[in-house]
Amino acid sequence: MDGKDLDFVPTGHLLRELQTRMDSMVFVGSSNRSSKEDSVLFAVTGALHSCLGLLEAGKLMVLSQGGDDDNDNDNDSIID
Repeated sequence: MDGKDLDFVPTGHLLRELQTRMDSMVFVGSSNRSSKEDSVLFAVTGALHSCLGLLEAGKLMVLSQGGDDDNDNDNDSIID
């Protein structure tokens, strides 16, 4: 990213960069813009069966973390 502050890099550009580094990738993100507006972002790279497998693996990882549905910060994690 050439030393740029990532806060000023559009999310779409960040995702395109990640897509170049991954054979398969699925990203789904939600941003609550206001009390009346939400933004959902989706990006996918790879073969259909690989992406479906990633979605299932992600689902299992989220479920294994447990946590309280009312607290958005309990499940923040990056697993690599």
